[in-house]
Amino acid sequence: MNISIAAKIMNKVGKQITIEPDKLVEINPPYENYHYLKKVREEWEFGLLLVERQEIPNEKVIKLFKSEKEAAVYFLMNRLSAFYFAKRIRPFMMEHEEFDIGGPEFNERKFHEAIYLIGIPPTLFSLNDTILKTNRIIVDAEDDKFIVKYRGEDGKTISSTLPISKKRALFFAFKKLFLIYIFNKEVKDLLIEHGEGNNITDEDISVFLT
Repeated sequence: MNISIAAKIMNKVGKQITIEPDKLVEINPPYENYHYLKKVREEWEFGLLLVERQEIPNEKVIKLFKSEKEAAVYFLMNRLSAFYFAKRIRPFMMEHEEFDIGGPEFNERKFHEAIYLIGIPPTLFSLNDTILKTNRIIVDAEDDKFIVKYRGEDGKTISSTLPISKKRALFFAFKKLFLIYIFNKEVKDLLIEHGEGNNITDEDISVFLT
């Protein structure tokens, strides 16, 4: 993947990106912070331009990459994740206040009800010790804390959270499940359409689920 393809995919879903020679920039409303990706000498720099409440805009470097391909995929997955959270996940949470997703009243029953309403297959996740091959998001108990894991298609754990409270674990599991559902239903087809269907790894998807 190159930065041109990353920009095309993002613009197609509705997240506006400008492309310049060796550079991608998010188009956000005036005076809002925005992310960028640019080549600096032999490396690619992913960062955030701090504009809000700044007299002089200030760049914050987040991550460096050795290749355009690696940088373009990371930028795409990272910014698509934020876009879908803002446009799909947060509106769902606000529309269904009865679930109190992420709030003090959010529990396993409400988690299952929300997942069912969205249409997410229950085989995608496990909240208990019964783990199936198809489970991608797993919540494991560790003493009185919980760890949310993302598992690749081969069963290998790709990423996991630190031990957290059960309510936080349920929220992170909900968010990751909603994102992987969107990835399977929409993003995968966009990648195939742009010739990148076979080039995305479980590690890349993990960035999307963050």
